[in-house]
Amino acid sequence: EGIVRGDTALWMIKGMGRFRVAGRFEISNSDPPMFGESGAFHAASYRQVTFGVSGTAFYQDFVQFLWRFETTFPNIRVQRVDLEPASLATTVDDAEKLAFRLQIFALAKIPGARP
Repeated sequence: EGIVRGDTALWMIKGMGRFRVAGRFEISNSDPPMFGESGAFHAASYRQVTFGVSGTAFYQDFVQFLWRFETTFPNIRVQRVDLEPASLATTVDDAEKLAFRLQIFALAKIPGARP
């Protein structure tokens, strides 16, 4: 895996959803994918796609997510990570939560294009 195929937004939601851990690692928002031209060898077959994802997680769960994500999708790159304390903690346990924002870069296969 590592090349986005088909509906990019759906692929992103499904791909990120498999890492969700209720109450510990939550994805609350995903930005629509932004496409650009690929500077890669197969520019006629692929295009760049960048998308943002944000949510909340405990530090250990976030680090584990990054490790699992990069292991599962070795050809997709997390370009940017922003972390800050999550606001509005409703319980003592939630005071340890972080708000995160990721910018993710991948290649998307152009439908009907040959490799």
